[in-house]
Amino acid sequence: LYHRRKGRMKADFLTLGRIVEGVFRSLNNLLERFHQSFFFYLLCGGSRYISIGMYMPMFGLLAIGFLITALGIWFNLLAKLNDKKDVEITEVPVPYIVPENFTKTLPIFFIVHFIGLVGYHMPTIATRFGEAFHIGPEDSVPICLGSFSFILLLLPFLDRPNLSLPAGPDTWQVAKCLLNLELAAIAGCCSLVNISLTTFLTILLVPLALTVKPYTGWRRMVLVLYTLMCHPLILGGIASTVDTIRTFPSAGAYKLTVRSLEAWQRGVMFSIVDSYIYGNVMYDLASILLLPAWIILYLLCLANPRAAEDAASTSLSQQQQTNQEEGQSKVKKE
Repeated sequence: LYHRRKGRMKADFLTLGRIVEGVFRSLNNLLERFHQSFFFYLLCGGSRYISIGMYMPMFGLLAIGFLITALGIWFNLLAKLNDKKDVEITEVPVPYIVPENFTKTLPIFFIVHFIGLVGYHMPTIATRFGEAFHIGPEDSVPICLGSFSFILLLLPFLDRPNLSLPAGPDTWQVAKCLLNLELAAIAGCCSLVNISLTTFLTILLVPLALTVKPYTGWRRMVLVLYTLMCHPLILGGIASTVDTIRTFPSAGAYKLTVRSLEAWQRGVMFSIVDSYIYGNVMYDLASILLLPAWIILYLLCLANPRAAEDAASTSLSQQQQTNQEEGQSKVKKE
């Protein structure tokens, strides 16, 4: 069957079917080319790549340490609370589902994320201050970011304002649990945006997040130094220094230092400019997500272990005293 008008070519169902089939095949080929973002492939050559199905299981095994640590701490704290029940009580006790001092730890997380928002808007503030002192943005922004980070380092040692974990038994464990949950969410989400950067950060943060706790002596010093190295600005400086040494291997120490500082300064400015103009998430990720997590890690390193032990022993003695009073009151009633 076909239909033909005067002045037109012959058209039948076979020709129509071929046209429809060709359109769908073209769309299918186009979909196969663009159905995944190029961020999901690791290009190891001009004609070779590694698909997401090959490297994502490896990254999942690497980042699952955050989640396992958080769940282990959570259930360990619940087991401690449920084991404190008095055996003489005949009523069926209600099990704990939330660790003790959970609500006391939440405000510090809101505070550090607010500090991260301040760091996100710091380039605008630094530019306005630079205009008042006739300093260009390429100099005022790195200076203000460095000063802002230096002030954050001093806050745990000041009386007012003071930034530290709340006092109480097991508060540092609750903070560590929430921190690992946040790092697991950050790693999972950012791996779909930039797998290379996320893998690099996860390799550095997993050992720190798993081992951080209040220490004393040389262990505390080593942990603090490693935490300082994981600061976003210091990581950028280390990356700039390594790239400068690789690019100029024959330069002297003074020239390498100057060029490394210039490379770090340009890298900071390029990340901010790309964030405002092109929507690059590098600076947003560092200020809004990584900086708050780093502050919690820093506070965990500087927490006083003796104060935590004293608070835990005080809480245990109060619990035992309460149980004894309840048992004595029941005996009197009987």
